[in-house]
Amino acid sequence: MLSSFGYFLLSQWLWNVTWGVYHIPLNIFFMYMFLRITQDMGKLHLLALTIGANIFSAVVYSAFVVGVLIFGCGLQYLPSQCPVFTVYGSLQASLFVGAIYAVIQGVFFLLLPRRYSMYWIHALGFAIISNLMASIMVYKMLPTY
Repeated sequence: MLSSFGYFLLSQWLWNVTWGVYHIPLNIFFMYMFLRITQDMGKLHLLALTIGANIFSAVVYSAFVVGVLIFGCGLQYLPSQCPVFTVYGSLQASLFVGAIYAVIQGVFFLLLPRRYSMYWIHALGFAIISNLMASIMVYKMLPTY
């Protein structure tokens, strides 16, 4: 089961760096807009917070997949030989990537210093909603072959 989860994370990461490449810029835009509307902070602090959350999530996810799964565990993506957790369509792949990023960004907001005076549950909600919106936008921008 742990192997299947590793293959799932690997396949989602591969999908993210190919078809889902616009997820992070879109998420930065949506998260900044949500935080701008609801939080009483300066624009520069909100922008730094938003960019920091997205960079943190991308670096942590990539480091885990490449460092732990590929180099540490020796996983390879060979669709004909691996028991890959199948994603049935691009919408599900987009939503799974958004969910993965939302969880990692939730950890980022949990580790955030208290000087930002932001409730963790609100930040987690913003991360979930902005990642959901970015996932749907990425799905809508994909070519339909």
